[in-house]
Amino acid sequence: MSNLIARSKEGIFEEHELVSTKSYLATLRNSMLTGVLVIDAKTHRVVDVNSTALSMIGQQKEEVVGRICNSFVCPVECGQCPITDLGLEVDNDVKILVTSKGERKQILKSVTKLQLKDQLLLVENFIDISHWKRIKDQLVMTQRLASIGELAGQLGHDLRNPLSGIKNGVYLVKKKGNSITEEERMEILKIIDDAVEDSDRIVSSLIEYSSEMLLTPELITPKQLVLNALAKLAVPNGISIENQALDETPMLLDTVYMENAFAAILRNAVEATPQKGTITVEANLAGSSIIFSFRDKGIGIAEEALGKLFTPLFTTKAKGMGMSLAICKRVVEAHGGDIAVESKVGKGTNVTIALPMVSSRREFADLQANLTAM
Repeated sequence: MSNLIARSKEGIFEEHELVSTKSYLATLRNSMLTGVLVIDAKTHRVVDVNSTALSMIGQQKEEVVGRICNSFVCPVECGQCPITDLGLEVDNDVKILVTSKGERKQILKSVTKLQLKDQLLLVENFIDISHWKRIKDQLVMTQRLASIGELAGQLGHDLRNPLSGIKNGVYLVKKKGNSITEEERMEILKIIDDAVEDSDRIVSSLIEYSSEMLLTPELITPKQLVLNALAKLAVPNGISIENQALDETPMLLDTVYMENAFAAILRNAVEATPQKGTITVEANLAGSSIIFSFRDKGIGIAEEALGKLFTPLFTTKAKGMGMSLAICKRVVEAHGGDIAVESKVGKGTNVTIALPMVSSRREFADLQANLTAM
């Protein structure tokens, strides 16, 4: 009997200890400033959640526990879990949290695996970085305004040349009056027309470079993207452009911005190519990216100029503005891509653009969220 009583007291004591431990852990979990979700790795259902996470999600505990985790964090399709399905690690990565109102908040998240007897758990902890994103956006805007001010000053100086051409043309027309010949009139009108075109190009470049870039993604194959860019060009006789881009892998991007960027690169290649020559465009799948290559056999670019090609207002052309490649770089980077140039004088130039392979609007939105948080 005494042994029975002793074991009973021992059991009560252990149960009391267990309750105390659970209470301690619950208090510790709910006092954390980071959101915590505990997820069953097999079913992907939430088994526990702390108060900070509930506050960020905007729901009660009973509304969250038992739900599939992609209703709140990492909203990917079933079977595409980065941890259990794709074998990835998540450590201080920018992800998306979906609130009860359907809002998508940027969060910084880490995931730890926890083996509890025969059950594998995923402990996800995260913080809301939306506030820091707003601060970053304000800083970027401030830097952009400063950059615009500097560019405006330099472009204002460049505008004087075409404005002088217009002014001189008008002066000549007034001076000659009715004595002006038809040939002289046409020559003066051409000077004025060219000057207006140059002025428009200068102003358009400043607007395109400095304006906020709002992307509207559309599905398009690499080959069609190149074809659309070629349609914007006037290719001289004697120069051929070979479009060897693949045509069976649709990708999601802003077609207007990217077509204009490709057209600018192709225009540079055409201008650098002698009277007869071939420009080759390739696009191939490499892992999770599409690699575009624009290769010409033109005059090439001096080594000392290569490092400055993407700098606004830098140009190697007599009548160049020096804005096209700076704008191209901004477009490519806005899509999460990279652009690089290799060139040798007298041998030609190869421009390479690597773009992430994105095929759904959710992937595109997540990519943009990650880019703005970087």
